[in-house]
Amino acid sequence: MVRSAQVGFTYLTNWATLRWEKYNADPLNKPSWRLQAEPVAYALFSAVFGTQAVVQAKCLALLLQAPGAFGDWLIWVTLLGWLFFVWIWLSRLNSALGRYNALFIIPMFQAAYIFLAIVNGGIFCQGE
Repeated sequence: MVRSAQVGFTYLTNWATLRWEKYNADPLNKPSWRLQAEPVAYALFSAVFGTQAVVQAKCLALLLQAPGAFGDWLIWVTLLGWLFFVWIWLSRLNSALGRYNALFIIPMFQAAYIFLAIVNGGIFCQGE
């Protein structure tokens, strides 16, 4: 029983791997919905990092108001978090410019960034 399950799983994974390699070998082989949905999903996922950088910057600004803030460990962790999210956001933007048409992806990045910044700011600043 176990042996037949192993054989079946091996066959299934080999079949899926071959299909995946064949599908990704030719970029023109993709269905039309994927050609449109992939850059949108890429921009939305990337905007999550960009808007998190906005929240980190807001936290950093609030922490800098305290006297002697640079002696606290939290400000350094927040600064490193902000640098990390800005780096991810900019590297994904650079990668998107190489992958997709710039006339489509730049407005998509900006729209996703603005939308998610509004949502993220509404969640973060709810008590203010």
